[in-house]
Amino acid sequence: MPFCHSEIRFPKPKPTAYPRTISTLGDHIRKRRLDLNLLQKQVADEIGVHEMTITLWEVNATVPEVRYMPAIIQFLGYKPLPAA
Repeated sequence: MPFCHSEIRFPKPKPTAYPRTISTLGDHIRKRRLDLNLLQKQVADEIGVHEMTITLWEVNATVPEVRYMPAIIQFLGYKPLPAA
């Protein structure tokens, strides 16, 4: 019928780089970065580290030093680690 219009909407699929499970601090950082559509360089500038540092955190090759935790928490908007 020419006067009938229907529309089906689906949520946009997540990028392939999006972490499947959020279990490490690097996963939290990558998820937030992709949600905000930011480059690693932009996140690095915001946190105060080198771009390669963000890469290493996101692939879980290294973990952030304690001195970067306030900036990471501010970037994420929440505390990603369970309370001690």
